[in-house]
Amino acid sequence: MNHMFYGYDMDRTMLRVGAMNLMPHGIDNPFIEYRDSLSDQNLDKETERKRTDKSFMVPKKDIVDNDYDLSINKYKEIEYVAVEYPPTSEIMANICKIEAEIAKEMDELEKLLK
Repeated sequence: MNHMFYGYDMDRTMLRVGAMNLMPHGIDNPFIEYRDSLSDQNLDKETERKRTDKSFMVPKKDIVDNDYDLSINKYKEIEYVAVEYPPTSEIMANICKIEAEIAKEMDELEKLLK
């Protein structure tokens, strides 16, 4: 769990408060750095991210074109995976088969209880 949580802050007091808050939860060595999270540090790696990733870069023009709306849904691309389900008749047949097995087991149970 010590490598799961990352954080940045420009206020050293908040860094201490954040670290102290994590310790009662078993995270004794969180990765919290004194840094401006909005600065242009470690950006080279971010520019290659796709808009389907958890985080990604958005050109300023896109933000301006959207009237400075920072809602992620304006910029994130969602990949939908088509799911094919069996026909309803097949699902119903499976349900009937399961119900018949349940009824059979219930009958056997009832005989044992007599």
